[in-house]
Amino acid sequence: MIQQPDSIQHNVQQTATEEPQPQQNEEAQAMLQVGEDSATHAIYETSTSHWPVKVDSVLRPDQGKELKAEVKPLPKYYKDSFFARDSLLHSELQGGRYGIAGDPVPYTVRADNVLTPTLLFSILMLMLCVRRSSRFLLFQFRNFFHIVRSDSALERESTVEKRYLVFAEAYVAVVLTLVFYFFTKTYIAETYVTYSEYTLLGIYLGGIISLFVFEYLLQTAVNNVFFTTHECKQWTTARMVLIACTGIALTPMLLLLTYFGMSIENALVYTAIVIVLEKILLFYKCFLIFFKKISLFLQFFLYFCTLEVIPPLLAWGILVEVANHLKVSY
Repeated sequence: MIQQPDSIQHNVQQTATEEPQPQQNEEAQAMLQVGEDSATHAIYETSTSHWPVKVDSVLRPDQGKELKAEVKPLPKYYKDSFFARDSLLHSELQGGRYGIAGDPVPYTVRADNVLTPTLLFSILMLMLCVRRSSRFLLFQFRNFFHIVRSDSALERESTVEKRYLVFAEAYVAVVLTLVFYFFTKTYIAETYVTYSEYTLLGIYLGGIISLFVFEYLLQTAVNNVFFTTHECKQWTTARMVLIACTGIALTPMLLLLTYFGMSIENALVYTAIVIVLEKILLFYKCFLIFFKKISLFLQFFLYFCTLEVIPPLLAWGILVEVANHLKVSY
């Protein structure tokens, strides 16, 4: 076996243990990159752009110049549809709205911008009328259960204040109209063929005012035939006072029903109780004024039923039939 000299063996080991230096590698890569850049610049020309003025923050090169918008006509395919040349197409006729109509917000009296101020004004006027006629009302309450002489000075002075109670009858008509409106909306139908809700309320209000006028004319005609002028005057005064008290008693129920979500069942029960109490007091006052001296109970019963019981029931039935005819049944 041939052995190498020690000098040759040492050189081989030194060469094997030597590693490439990182500085030499970086210099070689830099020289290669310079060669590539010179070749690239030989083919492509580069230039640096500089703004002649201060650079705009939003980079608007046309700053300071007037911009003109050019309106171009729409292409034909935007104007003419597939059926544009069809003889059955009439573009001048409106065919309705596109899409599906949403559910409208249901009508409520509490959100009505007309009825709410009207009710507030009516309540304030009722308070004013009661305040102005308080002396007259107190006189009637004190003498409600007995007959006042025709030559009484208090009665003559109190008759001037009767005109304030005329508004109370109109207020009671409005209250009964709203109660009947809520009744029809709950028990008959929610939608009617009328143009608006005001039309429906106007129909109900007209029916109730017609009832009041019919009762007044009928009672005036009958009383002037069978009774004296003083008795007729006392009966009219007592009836006006009781109607005003009915309006005062129905006011809390109206506010609860309209603005605080009171159920229509409780409102109808409350209204029925107030009206029955009014009829009982009228029944007693009618007997005290007209039939106490005569003692004809049968004639008195027929008189009261004919003039005070049948007209409201008849008006209720007529208004119910009107509501049934106006409801949407398809």
